[in-house]
Amino acid sequence: MEIQKMSNRDVMISIYEITKKMNAYLDNTSSQTRVKTFEEVNALLDARSTLLNQLEDINKEDPLLVTIKQLNQEVDAKINQNFTSLKNEMIQFRKQYSSNEKYRNPYKNVSGFDGMYLDKKK
Repeated sequence: MEIQKMSNRDVMISIYEITKKMNAYLDNTSSQTRVKTFEEVNALLDARSTLLNQLEDINKEDPLLVTIKQLNQEVDAKINQNFTSLKNEMIQFRKQYSSNEKYRNPYKNVSGFDGMYLDKKK
């Protein structure tokens, strides 16, 4: 069975469709569905990467290419926004964990020799 090579136009249309799907997935991301969304976007990125390797001799002024670039910028911004949101949630979680630990055991960091003279010389 012979695999037919796609034309540049077909490859670009496929890249456009994949980029649109990524944009749509990232529009509907919440903290509960973040993992599933990132898995789907990662799979789409892999598929798009394979298609990008098939492109040959692209016209830089092609309207479809310009549209793909604009969509890609939106996707990048949304990925960065989700990444920042995730970092902030992790920082908040660490602060909350630390606060809970201090509340449960307030004397954890207090030295055992507090208020006592200890002569180190013998």
